[in-house]
Amino acid sequence: MRRKTLFTNFVNVPYFTKQDLFILADKFHISETSLNTLIQRAIKSKTIIPLKRNYYVTKEFFIDNRNRLEYKFYLANILLKPSYISRETALQYYGLLSEANLNYYTSTTSKLPRKFGNSLGTFEYRNIKSELLEGYKNIKFSIDNKDYSYVIAEPYKAIFDYIYYRTNKKNIPESKLLKILDELRVSYGELEQIQVNKLINSFK
Repeated sequence: MRRKTLFTNFVNVPYFTKQDLFILADKFHISETSLNTLIQRAIKSKTIIPLKRNYYVTKEFFIDNRNRLEYKFYLANILLKPSYISRETALQYYGLLSEANLNYYTSTTSKLPRKFGNSLGTFEYRNIKSELLEGYKNIKFSIDNKDYSYVIAEPYKAIFDYIYYRTNKKNIPESKLLKILDELRVSYGELEQIQVNKLINSFK
């Protein structure tokens, strides 16, 4: 294998890691020093796009999918595990929050808060207690006939996380909760009744 074709092995995948490159480089007797040089040159020439430290995507895949929201949600799950799309991003996805924050993707995790910036935008993670890491679902999608999925909060949980981070409170009476929702301009009237009930119960 010629060294300049090293990255073409990943043109059809949504991301790859430095460890993936190490495995391939070792197979073809490319030293770690040479690999690091190849990576830096590829980043400089924009042959590959860095997503975070040691995570990359090829220019070809990036160009073809950079405007796909589901791809960005998928990467949000990948860049920090475990995590799920929530808060502002999920509320905008469900049409429950009118204020849009373009290219800014909010997630919830049980790990320490983190923030990653790359060519797709900013990926922010706020932490929550492990026992509150629930209320999410998997949504499937495909790219070039390959199946993927991302994890996103259910509507009630996206609201819960949004309010929880703003108030730092778990126990909120229903009347006060609805007032907070109005103040934050969350369109909870669009929710199905079962989601409303789950939201109220989550704050008890």
